[in-house]
Amino acid sequence: MSEPLSSLFRKHAIDMLYYWTHPSNVRTILELGLISYNLVHEFNLRHESIAAPGVQIRRNRLIPISGRSIHDYVPLYFVRRTPMLWDIKDHPHVCIRLDLRVVDKPGALFTDGNAASGETHFFDNSIYVDQVPWDVLHRKRWTGSQVRDGRRKRCAEVLVPYRIESEYILDVVCHPLTDIDFPLGHRHLRENKPTFLDP
Repeated sequence: MSEPLSSLFRKHAIDMLYYWTHPSNVRTILELGLISYNLVHEFNLRHESIAAPGVQIRRNRLIPISGRSIHDYVPLYFVRRTPMLWDIKDHPHVCIRLDLRVVDKPGALFTDGNAASGETHFFDNSIYVDQVPWDVLHRKRWTGSQVRDGRRKRCAEVLVPYRIESEYILDVVCHPLTDIDFPLGHRHLRENKPTFLDP
């Protein structure tokens, strides 16, 4: 029996995954779980996007190995500091940290870069773990001539189909002044770490 993907990722110093979102989405996420972009729109769920419209357009394409749209998956990052953090730094945002075992859910994929890029490859088998650009993910700096295609690679993702149950959520990292409507029974998940939210 093959080793779980989560165990292989831990060998590369990955112990959790990251999802960035608008503070107004937290209550729905904690009640229903993390929902894919397509399902959010199909069920007309209230959702405030922090992604640029152009990014959403580029992600509206099929993944060859699954035949599903990128928007049918919940996208997670391997590391906290990605180019996206610079893109959203002037907008309200929180970080939801997730148990690494979410990668063991059926149908989960992983990539060697930003899923929106035409240069990115998608994988559904643990034998391809070494295709993840671990060197770029663990670097302090990933831009410049020394790191080829670093911006794309730093955005390597795990893609989980359709929904991630709230049981996988470890905590919600917020700015202490951010007003968030936590459902009853979930307030212990709030973690106030303002510097964590900075690039």
